[in-house]
Amino acid sequence: MIGFKSDWLYPSYQSRELVTFLKSRSVDVSYCEIDSTYGHDAFLLEVAQESHLIKHFLEKTFKNICV
Repeated sequence: MIGFKSDWLYPSYQSRELVTFLKSRSVDVSYCEIDSTYGHDAFLLEVAQESHLIKHFLEKTFKNICV
């Protein structure tokens, strides 16, 4: 899960709470937070940082599937 520090519509603390809940149910989940000043629109503008995180996630997932 990716959160943005300045997002007021979906605040980071809610994302962290969701991750904590999912982990308590043994779901393989992780949380990354991007420091951005763009508020809720950060997901549209922080493409480079998001791409890096998503690429890492997909590579990790692909390696686990192919093993």
